[in-house]
Amino acid sequence: MSAAHIAPQRSPRPRTAARAVQVYWASLGLQALSSVQDLLNLRELARIEFEAASKDPEIAQLGLTPDLVEAVLLGSSLFNAALTAVLPVLFVWLFGRGRAWARIVLTVFAVFAVVSIPVQLLSLTPASALSTAVSALGFGLFAGATALAWSREASAWLKDSQAGSA
Repeated sequence: MSAAHIAPQRSPRPRTAARAVQVYWASLGLQALSSVQDLLNLRELARIEFEAASKDPEIAQLGLTPDLVEAVLLGSSLFNAALTAVLPVLFVWLFGRGRAWARIVLTVFAVFAVVSIPVQLLSLTPASALSTAVSALGFGLFAGATALAWSREASAWLKDSQAGSA
């Protein structure tokens, strides 16, 4: 076999990049737990939202039912789970394999996560308190993992990984 057919050796993943991946996985686990908690509390959340909506005369004219509110909440919960738990799994895996562009996508997710924490706190209800706390912790971990992903060691490794695959 000629030297041209031998794949270049990749440099080992540095500790900060490896730690970033571990913290990302922990964050995504917390997001999955938060999503499960939301689904388990869905009926109670729907009742609270229906009662609040029924007090507004304009919304009351729409003919909302508790079942319709529950269906909307189920749809938004599943969409939220896809955005906060399922989609980032792909990008964490790609970052762990040395794809620099995945780090950029994860950074965008981290910005949205940090911005959403105050919004979550403003919509806090007794039924969603635990889920909101777990989610906020997960988002905080996600932001911390992103900071690790942008460390000098991780950046040099990603640059080396890109040069090795070119």
